[in-house]
Amino acid sequence: MKRTVLVFLLVNLMLSACAPASAPTPTPAPSATPFPTATTAPTSTATPTSTPTATPTATPTPIPTIQVGNLSVPDPRATNPELFDLRNPNAPIPQFVNAMRMAGIELLPEEVITGIQLDANNQSTYVYARTSNTGNEFADGVCLLMAQKLPDGNWKWDEAKPGIYWRSFDKYIGIYMNGDATKVQSFSALAMNYFGRGGILALSGQVRPGPDIEERRPTNSGAVRSFRMAKDAEMGLFFHYVAEPGKYPNYVTAANVDQWLGNRLSEIATVTKQYKSRFPIFLVYNEPWNPDTIWWNEEREPLRDKYGERYLEVFMHQALKTFLDNGFVPNNDFVLVVNDDTSPVRPDKAERIHQVLISARDKAFEQLWDDQRYQQQLAARGLKASKDLQLVLGLQMNQPYSSPEKATPLVSIFSDVDIFLTEVDVFGDDDFYKANLMKGYINLMKSASNVKGLLIFNPFTTDEPLYPQVKLFDDYNKPTLLYYQLLR
Repeated sequence: MKRTVLVFLLVNLMLSACAPASAPTPTPAPSATPFPTATTAPTSTATPTSTPTATPTATPTPIPTIQVGNLSVPDPRATNPELFDLRNPNAPIPQFVNAMRMAGIELLPEEVITGIQLDANNQSTYVYARTSNTGNEFADGVCLLMAQKLPDGNWKWDEAKPGIYWRSFDKYIGIYMNGDATKVQSFSALAMNYFGRGGILALSGQVRPGPDIEERRPTNSGAVRSFRMAKDAEMGLFFHYVAEPGKYPNYVTAANVDQWLGNRLSEIATVTKQYKSRFPIFLVYNEPWNPDTIWWNEEREPLRDKYGERYLEVFMHQALKTFLDNGFVPNNDFVLVVNDDTSPVRPDKAERIHQVLISARDKAFEQLWDDQRYQQQLAARGLKASKDLQLVLGLQMNQPYSSPEKATPLVSIFSDVDIFLTEVDVFGDDDFYKANLMKGYINLMKSASNVKGLLIFNPFTTDEPLYPQVKLFDDYNKPTLLYYQLLR
């Protein structure tokens, strides 16, 4: 990432924060380190004559700009003074200061402003305003504001939020929400506000097929509510899950599993088409391996009963075929995911798991390529080899079994597939311990090119006794210290 340091010294805004509420917002004064300002082209002066001249029109005041490397972007102090409003508790800087103070980190808003630094992404399409020099590692390096270059070449500043922030790096961040959580308006509002415009909404129980419950199909109200929410907020949907050993309905056997899987995938495609988002649906096969046994998850798996060790290949082929038949484009509209809790716990299995995943993808693709109809569709989208097909390995980061340190060696083993850190939970009594753990996961995603996503488990409810709530927001729905670690 290109970084160009530029310090904001907003003396006038500091003074305005102390002024009475009725006082008008002053125009930003020049800082101690002068910013480049826009200049106007010289205009010709009319020659005086004896005839009356028209009243001259006012010359528009140029918008001040700041330099970030080779980029010249509008000065947000001039274009978006509301982002620097220290009297509004919901403005970015007061919210950040409040979260730090609640964690015992004493900061002044003016100190935050003084320490802001700017950098840009590698494509020069986003500029980030980050904290620095706060004296605390959990308060430094947090992106509070970001500017996006629009298609017309203009720039737009806004508050930085995890969803769009991570999409600007071609990565995803998201949260799991169960059906009950999506019914709570305040929870849904938080999810859409902070993780919309590029984040991911992950299902958590809404579509579990069985066996101890009535089969939850993709058309049930809880699932549809999540589909609609993802569409409205412009989020990807992590369909957790299509199938999992031990979670098939009791009536599904090796004799009818193909029909059951085909029907389930068709229903998912139908609902996806009805509530299609700008971002993909991620089709998850869950936990094929078992961390406590030598190899496969030993729970009942009708697909494996029928096809043996080829069953992941069969699953991938069926999913690809069904979604292609429904007009969806691989990588763009849908992505295949194998989500696993084995690799981080049993790294000795990682090489073999990698071989199985690659083989399954290759053979599923070859079957499609051998069919002229699908070959044309794939080739038209530039998918001419199995390596062109995006495949995601979900690595479950459940405490205390997993950690950033345990996940790090797997990045190189699975270098030719994308990795999502899934079911990320951080819990304990120490806020700084939790913040440090989350910071570690975020730094891993930031540094590893093939770690493409991070999904946080249980941010709103405490229904799961083994997984306490990951408190990104406090009891007043305000961002916490833990939340701000997501904006590194």
